Amino acid sequence: MKAGSCTGSLVLALAALPPLCVDGFCKMTYTHRMETETEARFIALETKIAFLEDFVGKLQSEAVANAKAIEILREENKILAGRYEELAENLDIPNRKPPHY
Repeated sequence: MKAGSCTGSLVLALAALPPLCVDGFCKMTYTHRMETETEARFIALETKIAFLEDFVGKLQSEAVANAKAIEILREENKILAGRYEELAENLDIPNRKPPHY
């Protein structure tokens, strides 16, 4: 009876261990942990890529808007420079001291 109960205890102890365990090291648990860590890293990378894609899209649209604004400002500058040239040519400025001297 004593030998049978010892065998039963051993079977119960072995059944309590996770599968493929040797000296307390379980290959299934290690493999599962590695898969979980790898999956978490992939999710983190995918999240970063999604944020970067969104940022690049916003940056691109901002750059396009800035390029349009710069082109408008260049045209306005060209018009104002032309008007200034016209006024400078037609304006007769006397070479004398201002009245407050």
